[in-house]
Amino acid sequence: MAKQSESQRNIFGIGNDKSQVFKYNNPELPAYITHNSLGDNFRFSITDHWHDEVEFIYVVKGSMKYSVEGQIVKLIEGEGIIVNSRKLHVGLPDNGASVETICVILHPMLLTTSRYVDETFIEPIIKNPNFTHMVLSPTKLWQYDIIEDIKKIYEAKDKKGGELLIIKYFFDIWNRIYNNISVKEPDNTRNNHHLAILKEMISFIHEHYKEKINLVDICEAGGVGKTMGTNIFNMYVNKTPGEFLKDYRIQKSIVLLQETDMTITEICYETGFAGASYFAETFKKQMGISPLSYRKEKSAYRNLTHYDFI
Repeated sequence: MAKQSESQRNIFGIGNDKSQVFKYNNPELPAYITHNSLGDNFRFSITDHWHDEVEFIYVVKGSMKYSVEGQIVKLIEGEGIIVNSRKLHVGLPDNGASVETICVILHPMLLTTSRYVDETFIEPIIKNPNFTHMVLSPTKLWQYDIIEDIKKIYEAKDKKGGELLIIKYFFDIWNRIYNNISVKEPDNTRNNHHLAILKEMISFIHEHYKEKINLVDICEAGGVGKTMGTNIFNMYVNKTPGEFLKDYRIQKSIVLLQETDMTITEICYETGFAGASYFAETFKKQMGISPLSYRKEKSAYRNLTHYDFI
């Protein structure tokens, strides 16, 4: 079996708490900034995830859908979305439509200049369970200004001294958010409890996807029965636990197809599929192309990784 390098193994970075870990553009600055362009009928397999960073998406062209803790919104050209820190989310295709986006993912630590700033302006937003996400409309002036700041951050990433501009525009965005949303925390203890259970189940899948696991195993990881576990998955992820596991295995296989010379059979067993035929059938159903064809044509897919389209 072909060996993988450390960088290859870390393409799907998972933190100690099973949150997403990014390979930042500059390892010394906690910011991930990219431009994505996916053509008509492009299929991709990305599972719901969470991370410490705040995520900003701007739709340059086309349309897409976004799921945040079970709520699905559609984004059209000119619109954007903010996803708060540690909120379960995933980008979704919009019935095969093409989409071009700017993706800006910034860690709140970029805003922390003092304890006072952190406690007064950052934590009340980051820890507000009522602020999971916000669709940005260009028809609202303050939201339009945030969209413009997202564009400026993307433009700044390759400039000399661009890191300073990125931080500046992040402060501008945060000021607009702080002055335009309510920071009151509602009583949604039940939802928080369900999301905690869901994250435990997802974490179990992240750790054990290579093994032979079933619905009972996944639900037991969350301390619930099969019915409750399935209901929680459907409520917040719009998938059953089995569908989520299958999609995650496909997601991991995509990276191995792109970044290693492992055979299809080796990748099949490395990602937890029972056999090569079932793996190939599942992959083609999900991605619209066979694993071997995907590998041969991977240059056309720009070596897309899971965090290229969040």
